Parts: sequence; structure tokens; C-alpha cells
Amino acid sequence: MLWMRQLGALLAALVVVYAESCTFPGMKGKGLARNPKLDSVFRDGYIQTSSDLETPPSTTRRTVFVNLCGAITPKDGSDVAKECPSNAAVCIVTSTIRNNEPRVDYVIPAGVRNSYGKLVWTLQKHTLQLAGASWAQRQTFSQIKFECAKENVLKVRHYLDPLDTSSNTLSLALGAPELCRSSGSSGSLLHGLWACIKILFWLAILALLVYFVMGVWTNVSYYGATGWDLLPHRDFWRQLPGT
Repeated sequence: MLWMRQLGALLAALVVVYAESCTFPGMKGKGLARNPKLDSVFRDGYIQTSSDLETPPSTTRRTVFVNLCGAITPKDGSDVAKECPSNAAVCIVTSTIRNNEPRVDYVIPAGVRNSYGKLVWTLQKHTLQLAGASWAQRQTFSQIKFECAKENVLKVRHYLDPLDTSSNTLSLALGAPELCRSSGSSGSLLHGLWACIKILFWLAILALLVYFVMGVWTNVSYYGATGWDLLPHRDFWRQLPGT
């Protein structure tokens, strides 16, 4: 039947959209989205950051490429991102530049996908933990701290030193608008509503406690009441159903 074929096509489209989504649920942090979807952050193939160190007669350039949603895709034939392995999600390329001619010295896949092409990660509050490849007699790792930012930005907090075998972790900070909590999102609205309900609940409990304490104090101080007469508005409470 036609409607069944249309339903099947719709379900297939939903499966494809779900499979292609790049979402990181479980994040906790002030001002951060709880389930950020980062497909648009890496729509150009990767996000990168570079730093140059003058090492006469040449310049040493360290470039970090990140794509958490797919393969690191070079933009053209001269793009050093082409040196990154196809399974890399985080990749460090160290090159020496002399007379405007770059020469690649090191390529370190500090965050990789498994043999099934899946990115295996853990999220501790707002820091993503990734395992990289074994490189130069060490197991490498990446830590990516998520931050709310007005534009996409990648910053290096601590480099992995290629010459120091005890250095095995690349620490980064990734900022993007998609990581910001949106006041208009349904998740944020539900979170805000639940927080409001909890505040109102505890205010009601506090008001009830103050009411009974002040009522008992008034009945004792002004009327010398004892027993059930201590209860403020005793007749009202006694007329309630079940009392």
C-alpha cells in the first residue's frame, strides 16, 4: 500500500538522520548545552589551530586538526591535513618550514576511531576523553574541554611533546555556539520549569513550617493554649476530610 511505502521511506530517512547526527549527550556545565549536536562545527572537514616556533634557520609549525563528526578532510592537495590517517578524529602535524617549503616531521593521531569507524569517547562533565594511536612507544590520548563561544574556535591547552615519551596527552579547548545552552530549546525550558517547581515546593514547605511555628507561639503566648488548642486555626484543620 502507498501509505506503508511512504511510512517506510520516512522511517528510513529518520534512521539516516540519526546515524549522521553527531551528538554528545550527558554534558554538564554552566551555560552549556546538555546534548550538543556538532555536525555544523565540522562541516568544512575539520577545525584547526596552529602555532609557529622560530627554530633558525627554519620555522617549526605545529597544527592540530579535529573532526569529531567524520574524517579529517583536506581542502586541497597542499593541505597538510592530508597527512592525517583516515581514522583520525584528532591529529597533530608537526612540520618544518624553510624557504616557504614545508616538510612534515611528525604526524600523531591523538584521537582515533575504532576498527568499525566509531568514535569511542567518555564525557566527564564538559571534557571529552579520546584514545589515540600508539605512537613512539606510548599510547596517546586527547582531552577536549567544551566551551560556549560566539564562534568556532580551537585552542591548545597543553601539547603532546613528540620527544618526551612521558608526554602522552593532548589537551584542547573547543568553543562553538552549538555548545551554548539555548534559552529557547525545549530541554532548557523543561529544565527551567523543573527548577521552578522545586523552588516553589520548598518555599511552600518553608511557609507551612513558619505558619505552624508562629501559630503555636501565638496560641501559647496570648491564649495559654495546650494540647490540640495549640494548632493554629484548629477548627479548619479538624473539618478537613479524613480528620
